[in-house]
Amino acid sequence: MLKAGVIGVGHLGRFHAQKYAAIDGVKLVGVYDLSPERAKLVADELGVAVYNTIDDLLKEVDLVSIATPAITHFEVAHKTLEAGVHCLVEKPFTRTVQEAETLIKLSKDKKRVLQVGHLERFNIVISEGAGLIKDPKFIECQRIAPFTARSTDISVILDLMIHDIDIVLSLVKSGIKDIDAVGVPVLTDKIDIAHARIVFDNNVLVNFTASRISQKVFRKMRIFQPYSYVGLDFQKGEVEVFERVKQGDKYSISGGVQPFGPTDALKKEIESFVECVVEGKAPVVGAEDATKALDIAHRIIKKIKDKTEVL
Repeated sequence: MLKAGVIGVGHLGRFHAQKYAAIDGVKLVGVYDLSPERAKLVADELGVAVYNTIDDLLKEVDLVSIATPAITHFEVAHKTLEAGVHCLVEKPFTRTVQEAETLIKLSKDKKRVLQVGHLERFNIVISEGAGLIKDPKFIECQRIAPFTARSTDISVILDLMIHDIDIVLSLVKSGIKDIDAVGVPVLTDKIDIAHARIVFDNNVLVNFTASRISQKVFRKMRIFQPYSYVGLDFQKGEVEVFERVKQGDKYSISGGVQPFGPTDALKKEIESFVECVVEGKAPVVGAEDATKALDIAHRIIKKIKDKTEVL
């Protein structure tokens, strides 16, 4: 029986704790949070212990989720790996690429699983739709959401756009030729709405739009390739496919929308993490992949900063 813990049980960390408590072969031992009141609330809900320090929790567990504020990810993950504990770190992975590379080396030295919480890789539209993406030439990504008080310590690029950056990097296996971007702070002192344009070395063009000041939630990726179109709706759990088909000496369009419905991506993510620990497998979203996405996110932020001198 694997013993699990959660470090940071705010909005997202609480859900991590709930998933561990429901997984066979895993015992949720306890939680830690800077707020004792919040830690007690989640611990009482799930019938587990509250730990007064991270060190105390790490002595009792085999694996943890780290769902603390982004600026603390490096410090907490470093402490966790040093203690010989496997860890799933929420995105964004770390503040800098250098910090990420330090954690990668440490995880290898300690022979511990280091997974990063790019949740959308476990969305059902990826498992059902990725195989339809053969030769993308143009990709349009839109990810918008209403404003919340969460994650205001980071820009919308690191908060929302990084999900799509990670997915695109998993689909387009090429270096990057050019990046351009614009962004504006609206409700915080960080960038709240941004648009980025990336041209890859193989001439694939990708447009990214991310906003956390919308009145609605919209998460969709449109992939255009020779003679076909694939649409991935992460919010609705739908995959659109339209292809050119030949009928005699004429062409027509065939396809439609396949609804899969909501999926518990977080449960799948945590189950996959546990499986990696048990079987010694590489994570679906390993630290190397997360570092590549982090690097691109920071290059986008730098482009915006160079234009506006506002972050």
